[in-house]
Amino acid sequence: MKKNKIEQYIYSAIDKAPVDLFSNIKSQSVNKMESHDFITRQNNHEDSKRYWKPIMAFSSMAAVFLLVFIGWWSQYNPIDSVIYLDVNPSIQVSIDKNEKVIDLKTLKSEDKDLIANIDYKDKDLYWVTEQLLDVLIAQGYIDTSHHTMLVSVLNENPEIGSKQSIQLNSSIREHLQKQSIKGVVLRQAISKSNTVEDFARDYEISVGKMTFIRNLIILDPDLKVEELSVLSLEQLVGISAKTGLDIKRIIEVDQGLDELYQDEFDDDHDDDSDTDDDDDEVDDDDNDYDDDSDSDDDYDDDYDDDSDTDDDNDDDDYDEIDDDSDDFDEGILPGQVIGQEKAIEIALGLTGGGVVEDIELNEDDTYYTYEIEIVKDGMEYDVKIDASSGKILEFEIED
Repeated sequence: MKKNKIEQYIYSAIDKAPVDLFSNIKSQSVNKMESHDFITRQNNHEDSKRYWKPIMAFSSMAAVFLLVFIGWWSQYNPIDSVIYLDVNPSIQVSIDKNEKVIDLKTLKSEDKDLIANIDYKDKDLYWVTEQLLDVLIAQGYIDTSHHTMLVSVLNENPEIGSKQSIQLNSSIREHLQKQSIKGVVLRQAISKSNTVEDFARDYEISVGKMTFIRNLIILDPDLKVEELSVLSLEQLVGISAKTGLDIKRIIEVDQGLDELYQDEFDDDHDDDSDTDDDDDEVDDDDNDYDDDSDSDDDYDDDYDDDSDTDDDNDDDDYDEIDDDSDDFDEGILPGQVIGQEKAIEIALGLTGGGVVEDIELNEDDTYYTYEIEIVKDGMEYDVKIDASSGKILEFEIED
């Protein structure tokens, strides 16, 4: 209906009304609106835009900032791999995902002069490694008699760690060959282990060397950390040869066992340095490996309730055992035992990870023990732990 017709109908209706409504309406006073309400406001759409504009602008700025931050973070390249180069001394190299060196340091402060003149920041890993080798050769740490090197790569992805260790092996051996040195590179991709890190710190050796020593103890539980930690890599390989260990089960090396062990045997006899005396001490200590003591006394120190530092917190790691003390010899009371989580932590620290298949708390004559079964990489490990002290009592490996 058209507007003029609507108006005609309205006027017609007013004229026909019995009361003069139009006059009454016109005579009423009208209060002027101070502001438009929701109905009378005609520019509500524009006002909404006005309110939304700063919000949208702020959101856009936040999105741009987030993108810039993500881009910066990806360019910043935090540490992706940590590489431990053990040549006696030990050197630690931290790299990003592009294999550019972020940090370079020696394990011991007295060795820091070895890297003082190496410009390593943002340099290629393999170039920096060659610079390190040149310094070590110049300083006499590497020569025709001392040419064994341990390369350990710590990366969350074991495949990346293994790949980098292989590439480093090729680069190192090729560079040493140019110097007429036949290098022996032991290599391993390692996983993070708080237990290994604690032992490495206590014995002042690298995490890589501590991992190697731990794995040697897995092969021969009669070996002891305190004795192995002071040996050079050549001496560690020599110990493996003398005790008949197949170290290729725990570490990667290009040489065959016969060649590797023969090389180390020849080096021991051709070396006129003070290491001959060290080797004699190792020979004398071989008899100690037949000790009837427990398989790994060193682990006892690490898990001996931390009594020297935090007696209050020790109770948190223990579960109460309600038992009749008459079942035990006089003077030997079970009291408390470490909890299952602590026992598992100790066992996994020994095996370097794996899946716990079974754990039992048993009463063994006069004390409690945990017996734990762990499966890792197709191998089954049986670990027996003193439930009171956390001491490793037995350690067996089954294929």
